[in-house]
Amino acid sequence: MLIDREEWDFSDVPDGELAVCRLWEYARESLTIRSLCERTWEATRGKLRGARECQLVRKEFYKLFNHLGRASILFQEGIYGFEDTALATTFQTPFPKSWQRLSIEQRRVLTATANWDVREVTNTPPFRRAQLPHVKALAEFKPQAMKAIFGKENVSVHEFFHAGEKLRRICPNYLYRNGTEVLAVEIQWGAATNDELVAAFNEWLRENNPPGVKRPDRRGRKLVDLRAALDWLGMMRLLHSFTLAEMARKIPSATQRFASRDWYRDRKKAKATFRELFHFLPADERPLTWTTKGSRRR
Repeated sequence: MLIDREEWDFSDVPDGELAVCRLWEYARESLTIRSLCERTWEATRGKLRGARECQLVRKEFYKLFNHLGRASILFQEGIYGFEDTALATTFQTPFPKSWQRLSIEQRRVLTATANWDVREVTNTPPFRRAQLPHVKALAEFKPQAMKAIFGKENVSVHEFFHAGEKLRRICPNYLYRNGTEVLAVEIQWGAATNDELVAAFNEWLRENNPPGVKRPDRRGRKLVDLRAALDWLGMMRLLHSFTLAEMARKIPSATQRFASRDWYRDRKKAKATFRELFHFLPADERPLTWTTKGSRRR
């Protein structure tokens, strides 16, 4: 059986769509994400039994949201709305349809949704005064004993104030799952210049970056890296459907396109990219087209 060209040749994808196309196409390889998307559709249309089951689906989706952020909206139906253009108000996700088979309007909405930045709408600064609702969380904070944290009852002032992560178990704070931290601080306005305060804050940042919180990378991916990842995916899919000998006979355009490539090495790169993008998936989950036509599973 032949494989549609849109499944393995991504050379015609515009530069501005590459990042979202990569995420979309690799997500199509995940049984977990496919299942979750279908279950959100069923939940929002009342096809699941009872409110409890619907709530569990939403909880599953929020786990996805915690890892992928706004891009997770591409793989759900009805929990969050889509961004951009009039079509978005009634937009239904076409996942898991092939990216290159989507309409221009669909790709525009999906790209805008994945790239949407709340800062463009609210202008909320990343460092700001906490609001009153957070006070309750701080008031309920229960500090641990000094000896349990430091192994001794007394420590020097310098050791204490530069203990970083350890102080989250002593000083009132609350770290939300989305990476927002609320805490009580002291600022000695009358004892330090602005430059001194900035220097102290920079040092505090280095010592207190919370572990496990995914930080944004504004550098973006080079276009050549994005295209390479899509090439690896295309080659993996081809090897799932054909042996190299069969491919040469049935899809010579594919063997010509990737003539100088190490097919099985690049197939492993596709799997590594899949795990990098969706590291939160079950440890034993592999891309749906990982197994080759020749039954290679490794």
